[in-house]
Amino acid sequence: MRAVSLVGIGQIPVQKQNELSLRQMGATAVNLAMEHAGIDKVDALFAGNMLGDELQGQKHIATLIADEAGLTGIEALQVRAATATGAAALRMAYLAVASGEADLAIAIGVEKMSTGQATPALAKALDAEKEVAVGANLISKNAELMQLYSEKYQMPPDGLVNFAVNAHNNALTNKNALFHKAVTAEDVRQSRLVYPPIRLLDCSPICDGA
Repeated sequence: MRAVSLVGIGQIPVQKQNELSLRQMGATAVNLAMEHAGIDKVDALFAGNMLGDELQGQKHIATLIADEAGLTGIEALQVRAATATGAAALRMAYLAVASGEADLAIAIGVEKMSTGQATPALAKALDAEKEVAVGANLISKNAELMQLYSEKYQMPPDGLVNFAVNAHNNALTNKNALFHKAVTAEDVRQSRLVYPPIRLLDCSPICDGA
């Protein structure tokens, strides 16, 4: 396996993207990454997108993003792995380069969650017969996992508050982040319960990004 380097990044503002379609969002981020890397062509594109078929009625988004970005004639594959979709796309791009199948590969994660019904669409990552059929969704299952983790490792009730604190601190240095406001551990503890033990500031927002 060859050594692999990250040579460029691109991101559009995380917000409600009223003016851009799903493919336009993806292509904009791709072009920004290529500009940052100083390249004008790649061998492959791996697009992580979980909800496009549910929320925009669009499958096969990778080829559309490649065309929109002006990258015709390359391998373009969509990657899906529920909430690990973005990481899975990155892994596919890494493996393509490491194996020697590609010299330059793009990994992109793109979602447009502000249109359609995100909660039932997200729930389709669960077991339809054993979980969704009895009313479960991602929030309830994450709450269950958090509770099981707390019990197994004897974690105090506020043992994970610093995840939210750290995420908001990181956002302060990212001009494209949705929120630019620091939060304290006490802010997290005092935010409303969404599904015990998950509180509002434990949750990621519904938004669009690439």
